[in-house]
Amino acid sequence: MIRTKSSITWGILLLLVCGADSSAQTFYVDGANPASSDSNPGSEAEPYRTIAGAMAAHYGSGVTILVKPAMYDEWINVVRSGGPDQFVIRALGSGAEVRGAGVSGRFMITIDGFTIRGGVALGGARNVHLTNNHIIASSTNKAIYATGCDGLQIIGNTISDSGYDGIVFRDVHTSLIEDNDICRSVNKGLVLNALNDGTIGIIIRRNRFYENGASAICFDIRAHDSVTIQNLMWDNQHGLEHRASFSNRHLGDVIWGNRNDGVWIKDGVTDLTIANCIIAENGTGNSSSYHVYIDSLSVVPEMNDNVYSFSSGQPLFKHGSQAYATLAAWTSATGQDTRSFNEPPRFRDPENQDFHLTQRSPAVDCANTNLDGWPETDTDGLGPLDDPRIANTGIGAITYADRGAFEFVPSTLAVGDNVAASERSLTMSPNPMRATGQIEYVLGRREIVRLTVVDLQGRTIATLEQGSRAAGRHSAIWNGHGVRGRAQSGVYFLRLETSERRLAKRFALVR
Repeated sequence: MIRTKSSITWGILLLLVCGADSSAQTFYVDGANPASSDSNPGSEAEPYRTIAGAMAAHYGSGVTILVKPAMYDEWINVVRSGGPDQFVIRALGSGAEVRGAGVSGRFMITIDGFTIRGGVALGGARNVHLTNNHIIASSTNKAIYATGCDGLQIIGNTISDSGYDGIVFRDVHTSLIEDNDICRSVNKGLVLNALNDGTIGIIIRRNRFYENGASAICFDIRAHDSVTIQNLMWDNQHGLEHRASFSNRHLGDVIWGNRNDGVWIKDGVTDLTIANCIIAENGTGNSSSYHVYIDSLSVVPEMNDNVYSFSSGQPLFKHGSQAYATLAAWTSATGQDTRSFNEPPRFRDPENQDFHLTQRSPAVDCANTNLDGWPETDTDGLGPLDDPRIANTGIGAITYADRGAFEFVPSTLAVGDNVAASERSLTMSPNPMRATGQIEYVLGRREIVRLTVVDLQGRTIATLEQGSRAAGRHSAIWNGHGVRGRAQSGVYFLRLETSERRLAKRFALVR
């Protein structure tokens, strides 16, 4: 189902589109500097005044344009491609704002770190990366509209306050949407649909969808062979919506507190899988809503290893005209959800969007790890953790993985699990920290490391170290500030990633 191109074809394309100025170089733009000019050479001392001026003079594989904070009354309109390496347009720090951005028919482009006020348009683009931006679209525009694209990566952005949909993928193939906040759209958070051959092979992972006027995610006409993994969906009109789509999967999603149906399936949907998900307390604004609604034209999905809960006593499921008030009645009629539970998920603090599990949660130590695409780590980067107080009833090679987006971290840890290792080799002092904290970690050999601070929703707050480090003990300092400014009081995680492991250490910040 995934389209490929020969290396010969790509090589010819790279030779044709990469300009003469395609060596690895860095150039600067500073619209707030009165000495800046588009006739300057683009050094930090003599920067360009506009992004367009810099891109006209310098482009291609390995070229990076660094943009200093200012209000830029222009679009980032990329008319040249990268090559073997990305052509990068990156904001330096916060405060670099542009009217919009667009890439048409180009490839190997990165746009990183901007506030983009008028949305992003991608047409016929390949291997375009949108990372760490705040993307807004007013009026009736979509924040990101992509059509006929391949290999997109939409990672770490805040996509908010769209006058219509947050993201629309139309005839997009083999792309990644990961670790974004997608919120407050007038209509839907994310839409996958088609004019021609369909939207295919999309991975939607660890995103947070909230306060959208319609569905969090809509798999529309001919959206197929895609997967959602460990997404959080709350306070939308619907959680998941499927319409004339097929061959899609939902693994470990949390669908909580949406105003109407948790999952809304209609217009001939087939070959859908829902597994390891937590679907609870939906229908907050509609007494005739259900956890899962399936119209008479659609096939009942493959559903198992889920957790459902309606404290209001509404029916859990409906297929066609038949409603099922209990999980037992649903299972008896359909044969689905034989290993699922109808119990409160017992999140830590769902009213404040903390969907971590507590020790009494029915989602602990019972996930199905045999599923195609099952994630080996949770949203916090933790692998499965065995709570020795709870019987392991999961399916697959790991019988103690948890359902939903987060692993429960037991207070008494089984010997040998990776949090026990992290306690030995990754520390924060003091804990709780106030103004600053000192981090120490130990490496057994030289490795490439990435040390970050993340919040409870899995968002990266600060990157403390990144690069090669020798064997031995290392230390770093965090001053409580990050990419979004001064961090607020709360619980955070240190995350240490190497080529062989991912460790996490929980700590508190008290202001």
